[in-house]
Amino acid sequence: MAALRAAWAPIAVLLLHEVLARRYGHDPYVDPAMHFLGGMAVAYWFYRVIKADGGLLGDLKDSAVYSVIIGATAIVAFLWEFAEYIHATVRLGKSNTTPINILSDQFLGLLGAAILIVILVLKKRSE
Repeated sequence: MAALRAAWAPIAVLLLHEVLARRYGHDPYVDPAMHFLGGMAVAYWFYRVIKADGGLLGDLKDSAVYSVIIGATAIVAFLWEFAEYIHATVRLGKSNTTPINILSDQFLGLLGAAILIVILVLKKRSE
């Protein structure tokens, strides 16, 4: 159930991307911002799922939870970019699938996840 409750964040980023891309175009600003926000949203989703109901993975130290979140977000970013590449290759889409674009998209997603973790750490320290 926690997965469904936390799914609002990634869904919101996908919807926001669709609206902004239609209004302003995909590049150069919308796509990078959405990869950053997407990384934050996916990391938030993993955080909520891992911490739900006493801990999906048991009683882990916060540093272990944050490591799992970064690793899981990296996997999602890789799979997302791989899917974009396959889509562009098979359907000859307009997606920008140059190596630098793919790497920068993955970096921005991981940066978003890292920023979320910093926010979580600062929030926890202030409690």
